[in-house]
Amino acid sequence: MVLNMRTLKSVAAILRREMHKYLKIIYLDAFKSIFEPLFFVLVFGLGLGRNVNIGETSYFEFMAPGVVFMVAVTCSYARTSFGLFNDKEYDKIMNSFLVGPLKPSEIVLGYILAGTIQALICSGCFMLILHFAFGLDFKSTSIFVLFLIIISIFFSCIGVILCMSVNDAHSLLLITNFLINPLSFLCGVFIPTDYLPTWVQPAVGLIPLTKAIQGIRMTPLSLNNPDVALSLIYIAVAGVVSFMIGTYIFRKKVLT
Repeated sequence: MVLNMRTLKSVAAILRREMHKYLKIIYLDAFKSIFEPLFFVLVFGLGLGRNVNIGETSYFEFMAPGVVFMVAVTCSYARTSFGLFNDKEYDKIMNSFLVGPLKPSEIVLGYILAGTIQALICSGCFMLILHFAFGLDFKSTSIFVLFLIIISIFFSCIGVILCMSVNDAHSLLLITNFLINPLSFLCGVFIPTDYLPTWVQPAVGLIPLTKAIQGIRMTPLSLNNPDVALSLIYIAVAGVVSFMIGTYIFRKKVLT
């Protein structure tokens, strides 16, 4: 896909439409996206984990950044996959987009950017709650936000792939419940991945969310840390590959 003025306008049109729909339900969506993670923080972080430390870090400080990523992952995936599915199966507007004419890659990119922005809004609100209500300070905020952006882009791409791979809402919901949601428990949000069975650790280590959570917990946290830089590159490459796969599946489903 070549980025020119026509392409930018096409992507902006999809993005504007999706954000217009989102702004109508932003308060309800933000509440829904934040309530469950806040429950985890209160029960596990400040309740059960009150007297637990992970190394020299309290369990609350260990868990909270991972929960922020959980908010970003859940929101970016759900808003992209279910938004695109609704437009594809119920509103039936994909043909209108193509008549526009918009290229499949432009349509996909518009949905991905919308899902990413919406995820950043939700996770940003959650970070503010953690900071002002519980006194949590996020170290190296710029690097933290950079990880949030690329992991949101990746899971928005995954949302496109899975949405275009199913034909009914029930299947999409099953995938969400049995594939996306369990990642929070496998990728180091609540416990270090070192605590998992040894036969699981190599596979879990390949998941981009694991790389993001491990990357943000590295000290010193900066782009000069080669492990941080490699984690960012790994997730970015995974995002590009996922975008290409999502665009291919979208083109195959819509144009045939």
